[in-house]
Amino acid sequence: MNEIREYIRYDSLNLVSYIIYSEDGVSISQGIGRTLNMSQGGILLEIEGLLDEDIKNISMTIAIDENVINVDGRVAFTLITTAGFTEYGIQFMETDIKTIEIIECFINSSLYETPKKPRLLRKKDSRIDSFNLTIVKEHEIILEYIDSYRKLVENIDNSNLIMKIENLMTFLKKDLVSHFFFEENAVFKAALYGYHIDEATHDIINKFKNDHTILMTKLDEILSFLRIIKNEDKKEGEDSLIRKIFVFLGHTKKHCREESEILTSLINYDWEKMRYLNSLLE
Repeated sequence: MNEIREYIRYDSLNLVSYIIYSEDGVSISQGIGRTLNMSQGGILLEIEGLLDEDIKNISMTIAIDENVINVDGRVAFTLITTAGFTEYGIQFMETDIKTIEIIECFINSSLYETPKKPRLLRKKDSRIDSFNLTIVKEHEIILEYIDSYRKLVENIDNSNLIMKIENLMTFLKKDLVSHFFFEENAVFKAALYGYHIDEATHDIINKFKNDHTILMTKLDEILSFLRIIKNEDKKEGEDSLIRKIFVFLGHTKKHCREESEILTSLINYDWEKMRYLNSLLE
């Protein structure tokens, strides 16, 4: 599909609270999503599930760095993706000067940053020229969730906090599944490619695979507890779960840093491994 846009869109990962209103102004549903990209004219919004087919207008609260903006938009297009997620192209309707300034400030700062893909799924046409830059960028995307979670918990307005945390953890799971699949089906195979691979290298790759299993199991447990607390509207156990998530994210951060350091040393300057890695992505 060819699209003509007035503005260039920049990759972004920002939480969005949205409310759907009927034509007569009655609130009929609400939820949490995230932006995949953003421009002065709109966003690409990703949510779990589907909005009602007849919905056209949407009211959104978007967290951009330390700022929060409120903006109305209309649904321009819909794209159903994998694993029960849907992407919506949202065109802003009317925006005030302050909102425009915040968005433009975010976009201007993005011009001086290395672009990051908001999703970690590696496509067949991917090619890696610098393994170090690639693995660090992917881990940075995962680690952004730690900062997003901290801001979410520390926010003075913590209405629907458990629902927001559940949505954030659901998106984290989606990205971790893609990231771990990429590592286990390409990166780890490349690390073990070639002659004279010692036992210590096999051990470290097995450790990383085991870490993946443990992290996914812990994340599934967290999501289960979040849904129980949300569905039963329980307050007891909420503080304990919030602390447990911080611990889980700390373990995830430690794992990412270990992988970045060790996998880079195994692959980055070995051109045979790099060639093999890229062959797995063709």
